[in-house]
Amino acid sequence: MVGVANHILATKPDHLGYNQFLGRKGVEMFFTGLIAKLFSHTAATSAEAAPTAAPAPTSDLQYGQLYTCTVTHLTEEGAWVRFGQEQTGLIPYPKWTYGGTAAKLQHTIQPQDQLQAIIVSVEGKNGYVILSKLKADKVAAWEELQPLAPGEKRPTTVRLLHPVTNKHKVILGLRVALSNGLPAFLPTPQLSPNLAPELQKYLGQVMPADIIRIDKKEKKINVSNKELSTQLGQLARNANQELTRAGLEKLEQGSVVTGTVTKIVNFGIFVQLPDNVLGLIHKNDLSWERKVNPHDVAQVGDQLAVYIKQLNPSKGKIQLSLKALQEDPWLAEARSILPGTIISCQIERIYPFGAFARISPHVLGFIHISAIANQRIKINEVLSVGQQVRAKVLSVDCEKRKIELSIAQAKENN
Repeated sequence: MVGVANHILATKPDHLGYNQFLGRKGVEMFFTGLIAKLFSHTAATSAEAAPTAAPAPTSDLQYGQLYTCTVTHLTEEGAWVRFGQEQTGLIPYPKWTYGGTAAKLQHTIQPQDQLQAIIVSVEGKNGYVILSKLKADKVAAWEELQPLAPGEKRPTTVRLLHPVTNKHKVILGLRVALSNGLPAFLPTPQLSPNLAPELQKYLGQVMPADIIRIDKKEKKINVSNKELSTQLGQLARNANQELTRAGLEKLEQGSVVTGTVTKIVNFGIFVQLPDNVLGLIHKNDLSWERKVNPHDVAQVGDQLAVYIKQLNPSKGKIQLSLKALQEDPWLAEARSILPGTIISCQIERIYPFGAFARISPHVLGFIHISAIANQRIKINEVLSVGQQVRAKVLSVDCEKRKIELSIAQAKENN
């Protein structure tokens, strides 16, 4: 201040004779007081013009605290509220209700409206506290929610929000919101990730549903809608059929491909092939051995090379075989059985018209009744099951898998 007074004395002529009347020291004190008053008036005027600053959050405000709030005004960001000890906070529109926006809510929220809200951030935008009406509504809704009676299905309405997927992006169901704002899960048939765009037409819709599970401890609710599940199930089947048909067209009958065992049942083994093709190896095609148990052949998760036995892309059908990749034991053993040779065999089955004899583990030969002896006989009087006999090989037909034997001619050769 003194510097300012000296500047005035140095630059202004003494028209009023202040220097002569008060002296230089008195003039300095006069102008110093005058300038101080001017600065004080300017500061007061600026303080009146400036908007009132919001109270800073107090140290006792914590995340999760519930308060009764009063709306003061609305902006594009959300609803500004007063709560507690004259604290100011903001409830962003998305935290007012699901899908909340300024356009949807500005005409429904009025100043002086009172509501319950929970603090979700004590260091929000510009230092203001951020609160959530939506979260407070959830707390109140959980408190009011009554458990289900055994077997009860409680009717409600839900809004479809977004798909729920696993780590492989497979769609397991939909996240929905109940009419009271609580989130719930609506299981659906499993859908592949490429069907996500098909679900968009359902999202945002409000539809009836049944509450089928309430777990207040885990904060989980499951709902069901049979009509929607049926529609999505058909959608999944149609999509899978298209994918399977496209995948089958890439395969070739008679070729060998590698797949993963996904399921084992009493009648065979299911194998997942590339390009969404699921094929079955029927138990008759598992091995050349009789009475094979599919559970003894493979385990879920095994990688198997399989032969494509039959393929029909237009009908979406495929037949697989393991047996076709194995050497036919009948042929392997029959190669050493030569026509005209005398062999030893064991009677295994007897019929009025002849008998079957075991030549090797996988090969049977047939002895017609006329080839047992050169005279008329009663077959049961000549042969018995388990009996060892010598027989001559008359013929070997590998195509028909048939070998004919003769006991009578073997005796003649002796």
